[in-house]
Amino acid sequence: MLRYEKALMLLLGATVRRDTRECLELLPLSPQEWTSLMDLAGRHGISSLVLSAVEMLPAEFRPSMDLLMDMVGKAESFKVKYNSQFSVAARYAAALQREGVTMSVLKGISFSTYYDKPYLRECGDCDCWLSLERLTHETAGASGFERGNDVAVSLGGRYEKGTSKHSHLFIGGLMFENHQYLTDFNNTTRGRRSERLLEAIIEGCHPARLHTETSGPSDSAILRPETIGNPSDAARYRKETVPGTDEPRNFAGAYCSTPIGNTAMIRPCAHFNALFLIRHAYSNFFSWGLTLRMLYDWAVFLRAEQDNLDWAQFYADCEVCGTRVFAEIMTDFCVKYLGVNITCNDVVVSKDDTRLLRVVKDTFTPKLTMEIGESFFHKVRRILARFARMWRFRDISCESFPVMVWNSFVFSSYFKGRLSL
Repeated sequence: MLRYEKALMLLLGATVRRDTRECLELLPLSPQEWTSLMDLAGRHGISSLVLSAVEMLPAEFRPSMDLLMDMVGKAESFKVKYNSQFSVAARYAAALQREGVTMSVLKGISFSTYYDKPYLRECGDCDCWLSLERLTHETAGASGFERGNDVAVSLGGRYEKGTSKHSHLFIGGLMFENHQYLTDFNNTTRGRRSERLLEAIIEGCHPARLHTETSGPSDSAILRPETIGNPSDAARYRKETVPGTDEPRNFAGAYCSTPIGNTAMIRPCAHFNALFLIRHAYSNFFSWGLTLRMLYDWAVFLRAEQDNLDWAQFYADCEVCGTRVFAEIMTDFCVKYLGVNITCNDVVVSKDDTRLLRVVKDTFTPKLTMEIGESFFHKVRRILARFARMWRFRDISCESFPVMVWNSFVFSSYFKGRLSL
């Protein structure tokens, strides 16, 4: 890891710990190193976070005034953009609420609530899951999906079909990804189970209650008992009392969604946010790699929720999704590089330092990404690079390399936009 990359990690860690003392061992940086650091932060969507850390530093450790002013300008621009996005999203959520639809926000604005200042979380589009009030869960997919499309148009927005996973809605300069499904489940057995599990949790179905079902809905339903992690698996991880006491742990809060500020937007429960972030990061990792923003999301989530989460059920459900090993690596990264202090004994970190170092090195390596109007040559290189990633990190994947390649060709490409659950 280069010196400015180490400095970037220390600055991010300072915002997690709210303490800059460790940064001072490596600072100050040269003007060229500061420029490289900010370029890297920009690529990973964390420029505002870096400025918030720099503002905590003594004056002699900060970059030059010219670079500092450039950082301030970018951060102010991101703040204005965040506030505008928040306002538009809140207006859409209020319109949906009047139509009997609940809008749960995925990632983005939801995870910004874990940041010290929400506008430090740079957001692109707004992913949402729309729910009608329903008594049964006989079909998969968002029950408010179609109505959400109609409401957007009624607000003067524009609707585009998108893929089987989500539609694209454009309102007030903000693009919404209106999810019909939560994941690219690729029609595999594990993919379908993961999708059903996540849908069950975001719809407010407590896993402990689902475990007791002996006879359930039809095969097409999302709430089948085998969908969730087995309680015997969960028991392997659970420590039943609060650390240092004989007091039983209460996990009820881990399954409660909360309003975002004084709006109709909903932040899904902690259990869902944990599973969904890890599942989303896992998918991105094998497509093109992790961003430091994803890792920081997990770091501040751990800081806020680690003592509230039912880790036993989380790890059991990760096994359903095939992401347990990856979750442990993500946690290890946040502990060793972002300064997360683990206070809950139920949290498991990876014991494989070699795997972690490979992921760290990959995170800082430039990637080929999809481009608008990309050439055929660029697309071929990008696809080959993705297959190379699958081979290189096959020990982290829940699927074999041939299966990953097959799923990528057949489901992600040939059947993309035509899958249903």
